[in-house]
Amino acid sequence: MPDGVLSELDVYRAEAKEKLDDNQMQRARYKLGYEVGKIDGTWHWAKSVEGLLIQKQRVFTPLHC
Repeated sequence: MPDGVLSELDVYRAEAKEKLDDNQMQRARYKLGYEVGKIDGTWHWAKSVEGLLIQKQRVFTPLHC
C-alpha cells in the first residue's frame, strides 16, 4: 500500500474478507477520512489527496531503464 493508497480491487477484497456491505464500507471511508479518486480508469482510496497525486504520478510517469 504505497503512501496509504488502495485500489478498488483491494478495497473490495477487504470488504469481502470482513463480510461488510457497500454502505458499511462507505461509512468507514467517511469516518476514517479517506479520499477517493479515479486514476487511469480505476478508483483508488487514499489517506490524503497528496497520496492520490503521488499514485497518479507513478501511474503516468514512464519507466526509465
